[in-house]
Amino acid sequence: MITLKNITTFLKQLNWTKKFAILICILFFFSILLDVSTEGFRSNQNLRWIYQYGQVLSIILYCGAFVWSLLNSVLIAGKETNWKKNLLWTTISLLPIIFLILSFVAWYFEI
Repeated sequence: MITLKNITTFLKQLNWTKKFAILICILFFFSILLDVSTEGFRSNQNLRWIYQYGQVLSIILYCGAFVWSLLNSVLIAGKETNWKKNLLWTTISLLPIIFLILSFVAWYFEI
């Protein structure tokens, strides 16, 4: 059973690059959620500022996630310890880039 205590114990065992990999994924999916949720304010002139600021913040988080993802993946893969664990955490850190590549492939082949 997953409890808050189990999650905090698991997170305490991780080093900062692995915690940052989780944070990158959370921020990336939050940017997508923010982009979708602010679309409703686009047509209302009184609340259009929510749409504008939400879109700017979404773009900053979205683009920042790619840069952070690449840098963090290099830091994780650069360690010379257990390569199997590093491969897992490098893949987790690269999820935003993998998502972008798969999106472009799906768009190109019109899937």
